Amino acid sequence: KNPFLPEESVVDALDRMGEEFKRRLARAGTDPREDPRGALHALTEFLCGRLAGRDETFHVDDMDFREMPEATHELNPHLLHPKFAMPTEGGLGFRGAESVVTHTYYDPMNSSLFCVLHTRVGIPITLSIVMASVASRAGLKVDFINAHGHFRCGVRKENFVDDHGELRNVLFTADPFEGVEAVSHVRTIDWHRLENGLGLDAGAQDSLVPSAREVVTRMMNNLLLIY
Repeated sequence: KNPFLPEESVVDALDRMGEEFKRRLARAGTDPREDPRGALHALTEFLCGRLAGRDETFHVDDMDFREMPEATHELNPHLLHPKFAMPTEGGLGFRGAESVVTHTYYDPMNSSLFCVLHTRVGIPITLSIVMASVASRAGLKVDFINAHGHFRCGVRKENFVDDHGELRNVLFTADPFEGVEAVSHVRTIDWHRLENGLGLDAGAQDSLVPSAREVVTRMMNNLLLIY
């Protein structure tokens, strides 16, 4: 299988990421339908965690690929490479734009999934799309949240028993834009807050994104603002 077109490379990379995420869930004995919170944590750790064996300052965007042997495909850190060796431990190092010197938030490349997978740097909406795409390949359903000035995703859990022993319908949400910090920042919010437009925090007016069309529309609006 040798993807030729950019969109084929994107789908192929997401498929391989999905397989590794599914393998990690199986290894941990986590059923995404029964334990969506645990599955979301594992997904965030896989996507945003540090690459095993690298120090905390390392990022794929900081590497000098000219120093790498051309024949050693297993060492190629590009997810889009069909022979990329998916790490079985640690994470892939995804994080938000402006966290590296070479990427600014309003770079139009941050709205391209091909470029985001290539650099592992993106804006909230493209990082959320990557997260949702990998999640769906392992049976984890993700909802998109249109937060004020931001975009993120989360997973639902009905009849969740909170710290007070009460049953609630909740949504667990993570923000891949935070990079490695997202692993320890999985939040729990009341589902009815979003259904009623109350938002993630007091005073906010966030809402659920009901369709893929609206996600694409928001991406196009971002590009219109840039250009």
